[in-house]
Amino acid sequence: MRLTVEPGKCSGCRICELRCALLFEKANNPKKARIRVVRAEPAIDEPIFCIQCDDPPCIKVCPTNALEKNPKTGVVILKEDLCIGCRACVLACPYGAMLVNPDNGKVLKCVACGYCVKYCPVQCLKIVK
Repeated sequence: MRLTVEPGKCSGCRICELRCALLFEKANNPKKARIRVVRAEPAIDEPIFCIQCDDPPCIKVCPTNALEKNPKTGVVILKEDLCIGCRACVLACPYGAMLVNPDNGKVLKCVACGYCVKYCPVQCLKIVK
């Protein structure tokens, strides 16, 4: 399973960030979301999230084995209790999709749950299998 985005369709509303933060962190704070909307140029917004790489560099660099790939779904899962906040995965991610929780310094990453898809008003996000 993977989250995908239709390029050029994002309106920059950032509802995906808020819904994600509410679901996982019970906070109305986009800095606690596992997806980020980045403005590349005026009027060009792009959601950034983990694309669940086939050969994830984040897993290779994690010194505590806090990241693993689910063999059935292909989703890279973070075992937060093992994360020490070293940020090696943040540096290794070529997409800038590994984010950091401002409260505890541990990694936040998309798990392709589809919650943001459900609330995207322009339907630019989709889950594909």
